[in-house]
Amino acid sequence: MNYCAMTALAAVLVTLSASAGAQDAQQAQGQQSSTSAAPGAVTSGDVNLTPRRLVFGPRDRGVKEITIFNRTSGTATYTITLTDQAMTSDGAIVAPDKAPAAEQARLKSALSFIRYSPRQMTLGPHESQTVRLQARPPAGEPPAEYRTHFSVTATPPPDTGVDIAAAASGAQSDLLQVRVTPIYGIMIPIIVRTGELSAQTSISNVHLVESQGRRGIGFAINRSGGRSVYGGIDIYLEGSGSPKKIGGIRGLGVYSEIDQRRVVIPIDPNAPAVGPGSHVKIVYTDDELSPGTVLAQTEATLS
Repeated sequence: MNYCAMTALAAVLVTLSASAGAQDAQQAQGQQSSTSAAPGAVTSGDVNLTPRRLVFGPRDRGVKEITIFNRTSGTATYTITLTDQAMTSDGAIVAPDKAPAAEQARLKSALSFIRYSPRQMTLGPHESQTVRLQARPPAGEPPAEYRTHFSVTATPPPDTGVDIAAAASGAQSDLLQVRVTPIYGIMIPIIVRTGELSAQTSISNVHLVESQGRRGIGFAINRSGGRSVYGGIDIYLEGSGSPKKIGGIRGLGVYSEIDQRRVVIPIDPNAPAVGPGSHVKIVYTDDELSPGTVLAQTEATLS
């Protein structure tokens, strides 16, 4: 699961419904649809965002765009906000006050100098609209990487339920029931770099992981320097013959507030047998500044 490029928000709104035949609650899945998601899009519930992340480099002072696409067959209203989030060492994206103190101290917020419009939109079935963004970072500061997150949530329709006043009147009390309506949401990072920043990356602590009958490869991505890194992981089983790919993931980031991210990649169930003593190679490849460049790689014998 990609916690960097993308994090799906799921909230529920509890309302009082005047309909005795209220629909069953649906669960927010946050899974991408191969038929409706554009290449490079992030998908959750009923909405796509393109691109998967937005980066302003040190010379990017113009306007950039994020496209919001309504995947559903009905009209939907979306609210757009910016919110700061921090990454923890296990890759979770959390509110800054939920992160360890060290991560909180190192997080540099871009919230105050991102301008964007519109902040709400209503889209018909399978319609899209762009949001225009511009970064105006503070002048005179040392080169640094700043970040905030672009958040889109679906606003429930006005007929979702009965308001409190109607419920309190008692006129419909025999028909009232609680209905849980999912509010779908999605976030992508907005990164602003104010200078030419470097980063160094390595892979360590490779080991075999087994949980609930499934096996995976665990390891740590170590990062140092002034910027985050973002790329894809490929894991190969080595031995006799050509290396065989046994697992991987795309869009895995390590943000600048952490020095190490712990990762577990499931082993492909169709892969050759992997166990203690197996020799693997892990390659972390850049998907941002210099796509295809190897950021880090290592070989290890599993134990």
